[in-house]
Amino acid sequence: MQWSVLNPIGLQEWWSKALSKQVAILNQRIEQLTQNRAKVEKAVVEIEALDMATADIDQLCAIPVHRVWRLKVLQEELALRRDLVKFDQALAAERVAETDQRFKAVQAAERSVNEKLLEMGYGEPNDTPDACAYLPLFVQRHPSVHAARNRYVELHGQQSNSVFRQMNEEAMQQVEKMLQAAKRASTAA
Repeated sequence: MQWSVLNPIGLQEWWSKALSKQVAILNQRIEQLTQNRAKVEKAVVEIEALDMATADIDQLCAIPVHRVWRLKVLQEELALRRDLVKFDQALAAERVAETDQRFKAVQAAERSVNEKLLEMGYGEPNDTPDACAYLPLFVQRHPSVHAARNRYVELHGQQSNSVFRQMNEEAMQQVEKMLQAAKRASTAA
């Protein structure tokens, strides 16, 4: 059977404790699902290797059991993927809040550097040339402003994780189709 890819979620230092805890639980569930998938695959390989003419009756009776295991794994995956959607929504909300905080940090760093320059005797930059006015680049290139801006841009670039959403949605649809096909097959027999 071809399973969809589910990789563990990497932690970010800016996530809240609640979100980090949710990630730990989701990663445990992903690991458990991976193990359950391996068990189903092993059972399928063992059943396919059986010689039907000489197989023990207990082995032959176990053949339908692997289908039940597979259905349970598919149900487990569907539930996990639905929880991943909820996680992604919570992550998006936290990302917006963290982005706002980082933007405010950039503004605070710029204000701080601006105030220090004024304290040092530089004048405010304006439209008329002034030998005592500092250049806007003085503020923009200051290490504290530069670091704050880099942190903001780093997170701002992660605003949309549409690839994850699309892949998860497609996998959910695929699992739902498999479950529906299994339902139709069980009622047709």
